[in-house]
Amino acid sequence: MSHMPLDTTRIFVHVHPNLQEYPNASLFVEEFEEYKKQAFDYAKENGCLAADFLPALTEEDQKSLPPDQYLFGRDRLFYRGAAANDPLYHVHIFKPDDEKCVWHDDNGISVNQWWCRSDAALIYAHMDTHSNDFHFLLLEIIDPGAHERYEEKGAIEHWRKLVIAYRAVNDI
Repeated sequence: MSHMPLDTTRIFVHVHPNLQEYPNASLFVEEFEEYKKQAFDYAKENGCLAADFLPALTEEDQKSLPPDQYLFGRDRLFYRGAAANDPLYHVHIFKPDDEKCVWHDDNGISVNQWWCRSDAALIYAHMDTHSNDFHFLLLEIIDPGAHERYEEKGAIEHWRKLVIAYRAVNDI
């Protein structure tokens, strides 16, 4: 009988000082950690390694899975231009009062995670430590205007510098 090797992956969520002053920051931290642990648990239940599902589910996985987390939707890597080589991500935040927010279809049925989107987002980074551990740094909550902020000149560079400085100060 063959056994999958024990997955010793741990998840750590760090909070940039700029985010600590955000209203309800602790709620976002707790929910983000729970959200990432769900991916970890999903991997274990399916005999996979957490690295198959973290730092973020693939677009294909997000399209096939229902949202198991009420607060977070589409989760993706910034992939264009200046962000192409950085582990910077944004995950859409549920905003029931936002007409651009899509979490349910016309019949009130939850849509798959990939289709859950809004104009509010949590910006975060995956800080690779060359270990089995996943370190995430929560950087900024943008609400409203997330899509415009992504496109602002210098936004990616700003977040990149925040990650570099945080890692240097905290020896991560």
